[in-house]
Amino acid sequence: MSWEDIEIEISDDVRKTIEDRHISPDEIRMVINEVENEGGIKLYVSDTNRYLGKKTIDNATFYVDYSTEGDKYVINSAYAHGSEIGG
Repeated sequence: MSWEDIEIEISDDVRKTIEDRHISPDEIRMVINEVENEGGIKLYVSDTNRYLGKKTIDNATFYVDYSTEGDKYVINSAYAHGSEIGG
């Protein structure tokens, strides 16, 4: 499965938040693909069925808070920060 095939569900409130943070649904899919299919870093919050996944894309690190429902991923939140180290 490629990141393009990942099914995500985003509520209107969360969509507004990620748009305000300039995070695209494709970037969210890339994070989920990294942590679910490619062995990337994710944390599991027991008792809530929530995960926090992380992936660096170009010069930004993205974090996605998500839950699973069957074959789809429900996005609870996402945020990113950019960094570049000059040399």
